[in-house]
Amino acid sequence: ANLLALPLVERERLLKGNWKIQPSGGKVFNRAWFDVVPPEAVPEGGVECRFWDLAASTKELAGDDPDYSAGVCIRKVDETYYVLDCTVGQWGPAEVERQILAATHRDLARLQREGSGTRYLVRWEIEPGSAGKRETARWVRLLDGVDARGERPAGDKITRALPLAAQAEHGAVVLVRGDWNERWLTHMHHQPDWDHDDIMDASSGAYAALASSGFTFEFV
Repeated sequence: ANLLALPLVERERLLKGNWKIQPSGGKVFNRAWFDVVPPEAVPEGGVECRFWDLAASTKELAGDDPDYSAGVCIRKVDETYYVLDCTVGQWGPAEVERQILAATHRDLARLQREGSGTRYLVRWEIEPGSAGKRETARWVRLLDGVDARGERPAGDKITRALPLAAQAEHGAVVLVRGDWNERWLTHMHHQPDWDHDDIMDASSGAYAALASSGFTFEFV
């Protein structure tokens, strides 16, 4: 039973002895695993987290392809994870700040309208070095009144994504209908083959903040 519950790549290796299989498009995440439901189908309560994978580069030239910043919001109710929103763009530092504050205000306004008592978290990945700690302190001050903090994940990006992938394959991850759905599904399905992994990182970060088990964070 434990082997059958593993993500696809690990299950093929350990259960079926297929050591040639490698993480590739459709094998870490597969778009067929995700149902899409209307917003009214999301239960009240639970815990909600918007996790940010941040980049400091802005797109300036037609040929530029800098890293993206992505903020993915997920709510956990009972044993199901509802992906509520994905905000992503190639923004400079000032626009990153504006997007984070705007998304936080939208989330809080939505929760206030619902009146469901859902606990709300904001998390982001801390970059290495003292600059990352300074940035985290600044964000905590800007988001005063919100349960907000930076986290330093352990392990490589695919390893961190595998717990979310295992839940998705077994139907425990559901998308809430929105204009971001296709971008999110395409990005996740093609990991780790695409040049950018920002949406996957933000999604696995939000999952880890909500899950009772998963990879370990060092809190700063």
